[in-house]
Amino acid sequence: MRELTRSVAGAVFLDRFLLNIHIDYPHEQDEVEILRATTGGSLQKPQPCLDASQLLELQKLVRQVTVSDGLYQYVAQLIRATRVDGNADTPLGQWIKWGAGPRAGQALILAAKARAFLQQRLAVTREDIRALLLPVLRHRILLSFHAQADGVSVQQVIDALVQSVPEPGTD
Repeated sequence: MRELTRSVAGAVFLDRFLLNIHIDYPHEQDEVEILRATTGGSLQKPQPCLDASQLLELQKLVRQVTVSDGLYQYVAQLIRATRVDGNADTPLGQWIKWGAGPRAGQALILAAKARAFLQQRLAVTREDIRALLLPVLRHRILLSFHAQADGVSVQQVIDALVQSVPEPGTD
């Protein structure tokens, strides 16, 4: 019980982050530039590109991006499908020890809205949801011992999740 409590507490703590993004190492020349720029006598001061009021205005605009009822339903079904409640009859039930909470759905919707906005669209698409599913859920799903022993990755769990939840008919 104590191990589960620690794991659950860790999952709750990680849930505070919107996305878990993996970034590859830089190319060699880029790494040389990083070394040069960060170990010399004079540090370059970053130049702001937005002030606080501009950032707040952009956040308001992102929240105004439209999401269809079908996509809201789809996101809720995806998130809820991670909560397997010990149903070991499915691959997800065997692989997931602890599923995503409601905050994961909020994060997925907001991130999808931001992606649509950055691509100069006024509505979220299924592709936005799919593109952000792994970064949003990667740190919110706790894999079971069975999954770890079998070498099952979170990516494989997400792939199975997408296969198990039917997509909405239209955006």
